Amino acid sequence: MLLKFPLLRLLIYLIGYLIVIFAGSPLVLAVLSKLKLTESQKAQILDKSAKGAGKIIGMLERALTLTFMYLNEPAAIAMIFVAKSIIRFEHSKERYFAEYYLTGTLCSITFAIIVGMIINYITP
Repeated sequence: MLLKFPLLRLLIYLIGYLIVIFAGSPLVLAVLSKLKLTESQKAQILDKSAKGAGKIIGMLERALTLTFMYLNEPAAIAMIFVAKSIIRFEHSKERYFAEYYLTGTLCSITFAIIVGMIINYITP
């Protein structure tokens, strides 16, 4: 089945994955750095997750989002958001954490959706 894809389309899809996986992390960090959190709040956010886990989760969520965009299944992106929300429900009671989590997730998913839309547009 892979042979049915033109090589150029496959290359463009792979470039899309590289963009969302590796360029997405600095983008999300830049957006999150705009939030006005105290040092105590930052420390509490870092204490609630394994070191580097947020970055890896973000990379995976952008890759999954892009896959759903490639497959023309954007509604499936909601599954990612719901899964993360269920896992983080206990921590979301603290407003600063909920805002941090929501900002990062929405930024990450939006970036992957935009890249997916562009690639879907340029590939027939």
